[in-house]
Amino acid sequence: MDYNNLFNHILSFVIILYGQPSFPRKIVDMVFNFLINFICKHFCSSLENSIIDIVNTSTSRSEIKVKIRECFKLHVNIFDNFHTEKKRFGFLQGKGYIEPKTFKVRNTFSVIIKMNETVFVETPVVAYYIPLKHTLTYFLNIPHLAKQLINHVEKLRSENDIVSNIIQAKFWKNSIVIRINNEYVLPLFIYFDDIESGNPLGSHSGKNKFGLLYSSIACLPPHMASLLDCILFTMIIRFEDMKQCSNASIFKEIIEQLNELRETGILVEIDNVVFTFKFQTVLITGDNLGLNSICGMVESFRAIHFCRICTADSYQCSTLTTEDKSLLRTRESYKEELLKANTVETSLKEGCVFNQLNGFHIVTLLFHDILEGVCIYVIRSVLYELIFVSKLFTLEFLNLRIQEFNLQSDDTNKPPPITLNRFKEKLNLKYSASEMLFLTRYLGVIIGDKVPHDNEHWQLYIYLRKIVDILMSPRTTIEFIKGLSQLIKQLNTTYIHFYNALKPKFHFLTHYPSIIYSFGPCIHYWAMRYESRHRDIKANAVATNSHKNLLKTIAQKQALQLCRTYEIFEKQSNIVFESNDNVDYNKVRINGSDFKIGSFIVLSLKEPEVKFGKILNIKKIDFTNEEASVEFFVKVFEEVFFDDHVMAYVISETDECKTVSLNNIPSMPTVTFLPKDDTLYIIPKYIL
Repeated sequence: MDYNNLFNHILSFVIILYGQPSFPRKIVDMVFNFLINFICKHFCSSLENSIIDIVNTSTSRSEIKVKIRECFKLHVNIFDNFHTEKKRFGFLQGKGYIEPKTFKVRNTFSVIIKMNETVFVETPVVAYYIPLKHTLTYFLNIPHLAKQLINHVEKLRSENDIVSNIIQAKFWKNSIVIRINNEYVLPLFIYFDDIESGNPLGSHSGKNKFGLLYSSIACLPPHMASLLDCILFTMIIRFEDMKQCSNASIFKEIIEQLNELRETGILVEIDNVVFTFKFQTVLITGDNLGLNSICGMVESFRAIHFCRICTADSYQCSTLTTEDKSLLRTRESYKEELLKANTVETSLKEGCVFNQLNGFHIVTLLFHDILEGVCIYVIRSVLYELIFVSKLFTLEFLNLRIQEFNLQSDDTNKPPPITLNRFKEKLNLKYSASEMLFLTRYLGVIIGDKVPHDNEHWQLYIYLRKIVDILMSPRTTIEFIKGLSQLIKQLNTTYIHFYNALKPKFHFLTHYPSIIYSFGPCIHYWAMRYESRHRDIKANAVATNSHKNLLKTIAQKQALQLCRTYEIFEKQSNIVFESNDNVDYNKVRINGSDFKIGSFIVLSLKEPEVKFGKILNIKKIDFTNEEASVEFFVKVFEEVFFDDHVMAYVISETDECKTVSLNNIPSMPTVTFLPKDDTLYIIPKYIL
C-alpha cells in the first residue's frame, strides 16, 4: 500500500478545506469528523464485509480477483447517485425534502428598452413557504414519534393540579375535545417576527429584512420540545413587500393551510391502526409591533388603546396595577369597535386576517415583554438609585463584580459592562433577552451584600426576581398564578410610588396571570425561544455571496434542514448518553437538559429542608435504548435557609453520599452552585 501517497492526498484535502474563505475552522472540523466516521464505520466496513464474503464463497483465485474488482467498482459507483445536485435532491425527496413553493403577493412594474422601444414589464413579487401539511405529515410518520406523542398527551390528560402544557389549561379544556375514537386534535403555535441579515446600520440596511413565520406542535414530549428543530420553518417574505401588501394577500395561503389542518388533518398509521391528527391554531405570538402590524392594529404605544388584550386607555394603562377584567376585549366588543371605523379611537386599522382561522380570534394573541421590557426598566432604575443616589457602590465596582462572577453551571450569557452614558443619557440597558435574564437572576448574589435590607428600591428588584422565577417555570399551579398576580400588583404599585406612572410593558404584565391560567406556562410559547431559531436563518443568508434571490436560497436551505430534523427526531431519546459503551459517564442529556459530573441537582423539595446533590458519578443502568435509565451518585447538601435578600438558598455540605435514581428526584434541570466568601449558594433557574 502506498501509505505516503494516501497520506499526502488526505493532507491536500485538509488544506483545501482550510483554504475555503467561508469555512470556519469549526465547519472544517465537523466535515472531517463526518468523513472519518463515514469512511471508517460505514464505507470500509461495507467493503471489508463484502471482501470477506467473496473470499469465503469463491472457488478460485481468479474468481476472487474478478469479484473483488467488481466489489470495488460497485462501491465507487455508488457515489454516481450523488454527483449532481439534481440527483441529490431526488434522493432527499424520499427523506422528506420538498421544494419550497411560492405565492404571489403583488406585482411590480419596471421600464426597459427593447428594440429601441420603451416597454413596461410586470413582475410578480412572491413569498416562499413550505407546505405545513407536508411537513407535519412527514414529521408524524417518523417511526415511533406519533406513538410517543399520543402517550405524552394521555399522560398530560391524566395529571391533576399541576399545569405543564396548554392541553391541561383552561382554554383547551373548555374549547377542544382532544380525542374522539382514533381522531386527535393537537394544539399548534404560530410565531411571527421580522429579522435582518447583515449590518442593520450599513448602506444596504433594510434590503435584507424579512418577515418570518414558524410553526410548532405545542404538546411534544419534553425531550423533543427542547430542540429548536421542532420549531418548523413555514414562510418567508421580504419586509419591504409586506409594507406594500395587505395582510390578507400575505397570509391567505397560510390561513388556508391551517384551516385544512383543522378540518381534515393528516393520517398516520400506528401499530396497524390509522389515526387522524387535526391541528387547532391556538396562539399567534411574537413581538408587540410585529403582531400589531399583521393583526390590523396601530403599531405604536402612543395610541389611545394600544393593548391587544384589553380596551384600557393610555392613562388607565399607566395606573392599573392589576388586570381589570371588565376591560378585557371580547369577540363582541371587538366587532363593535371595528364597526366604528375609527382608528384613532379604537386603535384598529382593519379586522384581523387571522380571525378567518377556525376556532381562533385575535383576542387570544399574546405578547412577551418581561426580559426586554420590564426587566430592563426595573434593573436600570434600581441600579441608578443604588449607584448614583444612595452611592452604595460605583458603576466600576458593579462591572468588576459582573466580570469576576463565575458560575459552576452552563448559564454563560454574562452581560457586557454597563457604560456610564446608559445612565447619564437615560438610555435603556442594551442587553439581549438572555443577558437580561442572567443579570436579573444573579444580581442578588452579585451585589446584594452591598445593599441594606431595608432599601425600598431593592424591594422592587425582589418583586421582579420572584415574578421572573414564576414565569420561567415549565409548570404552574393555581397557587403560583395567584402569587404571580399579587407580585405583579406589588411591583407595579412600588414602581408608581417611585416613578409616578407605569410604562406600557408594565401594563402588559398585568395580563400574564390570566394568560398562564388559560394557556399554561408562558415559557413554552415565549418569544425568546423562537428568536433562537433566527440564528439558522441568518446563517443561511450570510453563507451565500449572491443576494439575487435570497428568499429562495433561505427557503431552500430550510427545506433541506428539515431532512436533518427528521433524522434527528428518528433517533431522539429522552435520555442521551455520550457516544461510547461505558457504564459510567461524565455527561448525560435528559429531556434536553445536560447533567454532568460536578453539576448540582435537586434531591428533595420536602420541608423543612430542601436537599441538593453534587453529581460525583453518572451510571447507565440499562443497556437498551428504550429502557435506558440513569443513576446519580451524589454528595448531599442541605438547605440552611432561603436568603430572600439575594434570592438564593444558603446550603451546607453533609457527610452523606448516596445513589439516587432519575425516577426518584424532581423533574427539573440542574441548579446553579455558587461559592462566595464563606457561604455556599444555590440559585434555581425557576421557582422550586
